[in-house]
Amino acid sequence: MSFPKIIMPYLVQNDMSIHSNRIFGGIERFKKLIYENIPNVIPVEITKKQRKNRTGKSIFHFEFWTNNPDIIFINDMSSIYGSDLIQYNLPIVWVCHEPLERSIMMVEMVKRFNNFTDKGGHLYFVSENQYEFYDANSIRLTGKSIKNIKGFVNPACCNGTEQVYLGNREFDVATIGRTLTSKDPFWLHRKLESTNLSSVVMTGSINTSKKPDEIKYFEDNQKWKSPQYTLRGLPHDEVMFNLSKSGVCVSTWPLESWGITALEAFSYGLPVILVTDSSGKHSSQTISASPDHYVCVPKKIKSKELEEIVKNMNNISLTDRQNIARMAQEKHSLTNFKETYTTVFKNAL
Repeated sequence: MSFPKIIMPYLVQNDMSIHSNRIFGGIERFKKLIYENIPNVIPVEITKKQRKNRTGKSIFHFEFWTNNPDIIFINDMSSIYGSDLIQYNLPIVWVCHEPLERSIMMVEMVKRFNNFTDKGGHLYFVSENQYEFYDANSIRLTGKSIKNIKGFVNPACCNGTEQVYLGNREFDVATIGRTLTSKDPFWLHRKLESTNLSSVVMTGSINTSKKPDEIKYFEDNQKWKSPQYTLRGLPHDEVMFNLSKSGVCVSTWPLESWGITALEAFSYGLPVILVTDSSGKHSSQTISASPDHYVCVPKKIKSKELEEIVKNMNNISLTDRQNIARMAQEKHSLTNFKETYTTVFKNAL
């Protein structure tokens, strides 16, 4: 039996196609990994302009009938390019990436989950922490638990070529994230500007929101200078190289559903600091191959305390860094990733 033909809507963000060497965010990174490593995946790129003009649905419809797929694969919260596609009466797989974030969409979101599985859709979450968050909100808002999920799948993997950097460290600590108030990557600079530690924020080159508070956040964070560095709009491979030259990585967003940047840090031998909300938990904890490889800290941690944690983590040996990288690459190998999604898609038939 040949591998099934899989059609996958891809909502282009910030004009970055699935073929771009730049990555907009975690969902886009995941879809690119699927496209590059799973056979017979057909991405249907739908631009922001097409979505605004409401022509994206007809574009997907045309590609659907032209390619005659066996499976539809979705990841986005959008019902039009997501859960509503179950109307095609074809096996459909939904890997939910949504963060642990309450929004005005929450009621509609939790209703979609059960409607989707009731109609035979294959629903996966990316972490137990994420599922528990949405299940608790489903019970709170609808009185019903999210039922009949198929399980949990990792949305990223190591490629096996990551190496621990052997040269002189360029940055004491790094973070990667979009310039949004929710993700707040510049939390790192604010916490460390009164120290002598060097920090680097790797983010997008332009503001992606028209909201006044987001515009202000973007503009306010143009000011940083040495030893607080900001690198904008780099290709993914350059982001990874700069990450590898750092001592520690920080995940500044407590509401991650999984945390691809944490995996990327572990794969290059960096220990990780996970910033948490009042729960004290972070979804990226399960990515680590050992609890010794990360530390959870509250968002309101004092600068002095964070400084000491960064210094202690930077003092780990080269052997320890190599062990972090090796264990992460073994746990999240490309082979395991391929096997997982091969099983996911074949089980949908």
